[in-house]
Amino acid sequence: MNKEIKKFYSNRKKEDFYFEDIQNADFGLIPNDKQGVYILVAKKGKFLYPSKKYSPIFYIGMSTNLKKRLKSHQNEIKRIHKMPFKDRWDDWYWERHQYAVAFECKVLVFTIRSSQSAKNLEANIIENFYNEFYGKPVANGAFSFKKINTNY
Repeated sequence: MNKEIKKFYSNRKKEDFYFEDIQNADFGLIPNDKQGVYILVAKKGKFLYPSKKYSPIFYIGMSTNLKKRLKSHQNEIKRIHKMPFKDRWDDWYWERHQYAVAFECKVLVFTIRSSQSAKNLEANIIENFYNEFYGKPVANGAFSFKKINTNY
């Protein structure tokens, strides 16, 4: 598994899928309707977090259809990559795509196991990231909250 992931997430021995470059990745390798979490990792550069530690991870996301979601990211990243830099500000774009274009991007994918939901897996991974770096990844807009059982 990528050493940057091992720093905060040790619940698995390795990711289920690894793509060295999001722009050239073949997401057809992922089965249809496979659920899970994907982590976008900068190939060039690292980001400083409040723990005063650096990490190349800039986004943690989840999907109930990983293949479709990652292809969507891939298409948007390719589109932005072709644009002159000055034209990227005519419209607002998702930060995760801007980071992927600026720093290049590899992708790690963790699929759900047994009765686990993609949302709970995402919440677990983000919580572990936060505990290590005291912040969420720079391109994540919000936390992924688990539904807490309030029936006592």
